[in-house]
Amino acid sequence: MIRPFVEDEGTVAQFFAGVDTLPAMLRKRADLTPSAAAFFTQRSDNTWGATTWCDFRDEVAAASLQFSRHGVAAGGRVGILGATSLNWEVAQMAALVCGAVVVGIDPHYPDALLDELVSTLGLTGLLVDDWKTFKRLSEATRRRLKLVVFLRDDAQARESGFSTLTQWRAQTAGAPVWNSLAQPAGAALVAFSSGSTGKPKPLTYSHAQVVYACRSILELYPELSAGTRLVCWLPLANLFQRMINFCATAKGAVSYVVEDPRRVMEVVPIAKPEVFVAVPRFCEKLHAGMMQTIAARPLTSRVVKAAIAVASAAREGTALSTPHAPLQRVAAVVADRLVLARIRAVMGSNLKFIVSGSAPMPLWLLQRFVALGLPVLEAYGTSENLVPIAANRLKQQKAGTVGKPAGDNTVRIAADGEVHVRGQGVFLPGLAENATRSDALTKDGYLATGDLGFFDDDGFLTLRGRRTESFKNAQGRWVSVTQIEAALARVVEVEYAAVLRTPRERLIGVLTLHPENAGNPIVRAMDAPAVEARRGPALRQHLADVTATLAPEMCPIAFLVVCAGFSPMTGELTTNFKLRHHAIQEKLAGPLESLALESNATAAHVPRDLIVRFV
Repeated sequence: MIRPFVEDEGTVAQFFAGVDTLPAMLRKRADLTPSAAAFFTQRSDNTWGATTWCDFRDEVAAASLQFSRHGVAAGGRVGILGATSLNWEVAQMAALVCGAVVVGIDPHYPDALLDELVSTLGLTGLLVDDWKTFKRLSEATRRRLKLVVFLRDDAQARESGFSTLTQWRAQTAGAPVWNSLAQPAGAALVAFSSGSTGKPKPLTYSHAQVVYACRSILELYPELSAGTRLVCWLPLANLFQRMINFCATAKGAVSYVVEDPRRVMEVVPIAKPEVFVAVPRFCEKLHAGMMQTIAARPLTSRVVKAAIAVASAAREGTALSTPHAPLQRVAAVVADRLVLARIRAVMGSNLKFIVSGSAPMPLWLLQRFVALGLPVLEAYGTSENLVPIAANRLKQQKAGTVGKPAGDNTVRIAADGEVHVRGQGVFLPGLAENATRSDALTKDGYLATGDLGFFDDDGFLTLRGRRTESFKNAQGRWVSVTQIEAALARVVEVEYAAVLRTPRERLIGVLTLHPENAGNPIVRAMDAPAVEARRGPALRQHLADVTATLAPEMCPIAFLVVCAGFSPMTGELTTNFKLRHHAIQEKLAGPLESLALESNATAAHVPRDLIVRFV
């Protein structure tokens, strides 16, 4: 019998007593709540089936036995190259039980980068989604792999003599054997930096560090209880989602696994999550979808705007000291129940809050979600530290900040404004390739994050961009690329905005358009003249409106509109949708150089007629 909910077995500290490796964490969870649901996955008939903690533990034990038989030993490296799935989770934990190190490799990497990573990581084995993904690797790289197992039941893989994870499970006779070789100080995971400032770099973390990070994250969010419903939809190669899943194991939460992230909003009403983990891009699209639906109904639109205004005033305490305060409170309750609750229903009926990471969210969007009754708690972390550096909590939050320091992190602001952090989650220089990253550590052991920030009087940390994205111009004024990009992103047509520096320290904005605004669907997105004719006039006007609000030194001298858009697969975005400025600069070197030459004769302030070119 499957029990979807379980009784709370004690405090976070009580659960982690005696738990010092990831396999030990899974085994303790399965011992405590064997018949409780761990995962829900979608069947071929579109119904959802549960996997209990006992089932999951046994599948992991069976797969680990097969790993061992095929030469995976303690210290070996197992790469997993595939989309989010329950098999990804089984493979990861099975390799960890063998004492191996799991390397999560995102399939959204461009082919050349993907091939380079797989060929240079020293993998004992590779688990890969399907034949199509496998063939993206060069023949030389494929030949060097000693063990290849497919996560999906792929016909071409079977015909070529490769094993699948499903076959491995079926080949195990009798009760699965659990014999974990993992050690607390041993390497557990290899994660990659986001690649926003260069090529993704590997970082290795020990079991003890991962376990400590899970404990720290759970202590941030005491609202999470046994049986809490989550949606697992971000790439599992992404450290963000993997850590959430480890935390779910520790807490006994149940995760609905979404293999195609484009379908996440179909699953959310079914899963009814209490906490939803997202990235800012998702929140932007969610809000845009809500507003489009509302705008299509003029009467509803007016009612919603009035409800948001009332809710905003009530939540911020605005004007509640007036004689009409009681009436205003009643109006807020009515607006919430009759109007805003229906809007929130798109995220299910149980949602308490959204946790957003990987990049900052605009303040106006945070405030809008609060008015809608969907608080977004921003957290701040870096690939070089498993523990979030800072985070907003449900009962301790401030919009526009990334919250207060988390876990045992000691956070300081250096003389130049850079954020430094020290704690148990920071990568250990003596572990695997981590020595190559030791230049990120100060002499007294702090991680120099490269982010600029400051603490306010209440102890909340505010970030103001990357150190490499802020500079002094020839007039001695500080220019923040991050702030300019945030302003340009408010232009209704713009999906992504990157600001690049010319050799003369002047700025060019590189923009992509929202797909729905790129033009008539019949017109190909690549057809720059057609897109310019359709969207150019409005875009120019909106850019003029935004740039008029910027200080002269913050205004781009010209704009390049890329009609093909940006994508992780084509290299302009990281796998969590952050801009890769260097890649954009390299790919668009020709058009950028031409645009810089064209605009050289203009003044350093905003020209009367904006130079906007479509490519």
